Amino acid sequence: MLWLTSALAHSIVTAHNADINRRYKQDGYRLNTFRSFLAALLWLPMVIISPWPTNIYFYPVALFAGLSMMVTFTIGSNLAAKHNGRVALLHVPLSGVIVFITWLLISEKARLHFIEQPEDVIIALIAGFIMVFALAKMRRHDVSWAIFVQLIPKIFLAAAATILTRLVMPPETLFQNVPVFLFIVFTTCAVAGVAMYPWRPKPEKPFFNKNLVKASSLSAIGGSINHTFFLIAIAYAPNPAYVNLIALLTPFWLMLYHKARGIPDNADPFSGLILVLGAMALVTTSF
Repeated sequence: MLWLTSALAHSIVTAHNADINRRYKQDGYRLNTFRSFLAALLWLPMVIISPWPTNIYFYPVALFAGLSMMVTFTIGSNLAAKHNGRVALLHVPLSGVIVFITWLLISEKARLHFIEQPEDVIIALIAGFIMVFALAKMRRHDVSWAIFVQLIPKIFLAAAATILTRLVMPPETLFQNVPVFLFIVFTTCAVAGVAMYPWRPKPEKPFFNKNLVKASSLSAIGGSINHTFFLIAIAYAPNPAYVNLIALLTPFWLMLYHKARGIPDNADPFSGLILVLGAMALVTTSF
């Protein structure tokens, strides 16, 4: 169950990453640009010794993933700084729906599974709806129309990047391609951030500050770990959307962390329990 352990690890590290900017409250553009530069440096030594893929589609997908990450991370960081880490993750259910349906359309193996074992698909769908409902109940005040509008680009870009990445990162070549893929993703993100410098938000602020260095360092390490687990999970999951559903546990981990640290959090513990039960039901469909 490599996909499941990787998806669970992805959800836990995502909680850590989402909470970083609640603490440091940095502008999303600056944080994303600087942490992408640091992350690219982290992957550079491995890239030097890794074989580069011969699949011509690999490189445009990596570039697209990097540009998508620039947009989605900036949106998420700004929302986390203004509200909380949980708000930055509200796109996950809707992205998951798009990924689930799209993967059924393009993957013959997924369609055969749907036909041969429809009960598993039905259980997975029910589990997904339960988890989405529980997520909404955990903190109803997190959701507003203004926030939803800001999340629309993140919803579609995250779904498209997930599907395209899964297509060019099959399990057979996954581990040898991860360093190159993430190096291109983070480098693209950093270069795009530098290119946007003349049009940066809040130009009156200095580009660097002490907290930006701290937040970017933590985000670079956390993002590298998180993306590695994500790539493993979507490569081996029966449907990449299952990883999105497991990622719905992230608000539950955030709630536990806030409780342990004494950070004010009005999330409903019962809804958190429902999230966990929904995830357990989902897991049963992959055995």
